[in-house]
Amino acid sequence: LFIGTQSGQESRLQIKNLRFEEHQPQKEAYNLLPMGQPMEKTTYIFTEPYTTHKDFMISAQTRLAEGKGFKGSQIEKMLYANFNMLTWITTINDMSPFNVPNMNYSPDMYNRDSFFSTVSTYNKELNLSIWEQWGRTQTTKGGIGTIITPYMGSVEAKDNEATIEWLIWAMLNQRRFSVSLPQDKIQKAVDYVLNEFDSVHDGKCRSHFSLSQIDIVDFNPKADRLGVNQGMLAIALRTIKELGYPVSESYIEKVEQEYRNFYDPQRRHLLFDRKFPDIISLTDLEPEFFSLWLFGRPMLTDEMVINHLNQVPILNKAANSPYPELGTTAPICVRLTKDKKGFAYLSGDYQPFEQFGAANYSNGKNDGYYYNGGSWMRAEYCAYVVGLKHGWKNAKKLMENRVWAEIYLNPKWPFSKEFIPTKWTSTDSWWVSTKGLCWNVFILMADEVAEMRTPDMDPDYQKR
Repeated sequence: LFIGTQSGQESRLQIKNLRFEEHQPQKEAYNLLPMGQPMEKTTYIFTEPYTTHKDFMISAQTRLAEGKGFKGSQIEKMLYANFNMLTWITTINDMSPFNVPNMNYSPDMYNRDSFFSTVSTYNKELNLSIWEQWGRTQTTKGGIGTIITPYMGSVEAKDNEATIEWLIWAMLNQRRFSVSLPQDKIQKAVDYVLNEFDSVHDGKCRSHFSLSQIDIVDFNPKADRLGVNQGMLAIALRTIKELGYPVSESYIEKVEQEYRNFYDPQRRHLLFDRKFPDIISLTDLEPEFFSLWLFGRPMLTDEMVINHLNQVPILNKAANSPYPELGTTAPICVRLTKDKKGFAYLSGDYQPFEQFGAANYSNGKNDGYYYNGGSWMRAEYCAYVVGLKHGWKNAKKLMENRVWAEIYLNPKWPFSKEFIPTKWTSTDSWWVSTKGLCWNVFILMADEVAEMRTPDMDPDYQKR
């Protein structure tokens, strides 16, 4: 039991009539085998000589993937197995699938996490079922919810990228499975996106929130200063057009040009936030990845992408990595400086996250962790694939190094993580809550874009 504040600031509590009372919880079976009803369950058993606990953990993941008929590299198998182990049933009486980010965030299903995880597989039943669950969270405005909790339903809805990703998911379901989807819900979501993010139709995205994972601040009134938001609006429009709704090509091109306008020729990188022009983020290349993955076309020039990536510091050098002369991980968000070091972590007086940043990033607190320089595999790996498609010479090497880091940088944790810190003295300081993150399986789609794997390597691809 914790009673207090986690802000680190002095506080005062007055508690009256505090009482602790033990209750006996009701216990119910989870994996039911109903009488008189056929039900098939599969157990996977593998045997091999034991070497170390680290190798045992790696084998447990890779053998599960192989047992399910999945083909791919070691990291692809590990991430696919992790995804399967984090896909459950909703409740004991609701057998519909439910995908959680990791054990720390369970039992909630988060929109963007389940999107990136589930679209990485060609499992028709899984994609349609979870997409439909999110459809049931649609608000009266047309927006899609962001969190579903078992026994409680939709518990949060924000004006972020959830609705855009739900529409992308709809488009993928139509492409992959040739299914008919509820047009009334899609129409409502389309209207919401068009009205919420560019109501004046001038091609500039305005939003209360970041349309990316770095969403720890909201804007009132709406802001148009985030590069990733502008790019995501372009992706949304092209998606809406493919879904059959009228969007002119000239309007899409206007929005794409506004995305390119976030490239600063003097600083030689895309601006994460025009109010903080020295900050560089790998998430600003996420719309470009979406464009390459979904539509096979770039929005940015080679020069923009290469210059941007050349300025991202690559940290955590390791002598036993595939390319020891390079680092193994990059900060998702960091400040560029003109000194010899070339970068600095965010500080209380220079950070875009308002009160949260001031409270958490002052005096070197949390340097290298979370959004103050943590290395997030999905965003980083996809950014390197963008670099690969634009001819960046370090792309393949850094893709290999980042995969190595996910498995081996912390020898006690050979599995997917929410993020890897880029400043630390001992792996004992790594956050236990980050273990086993699901959405890193999205690198399967990144590897398809990089032409390193094909859809038929997924066992569900043939079952469509």
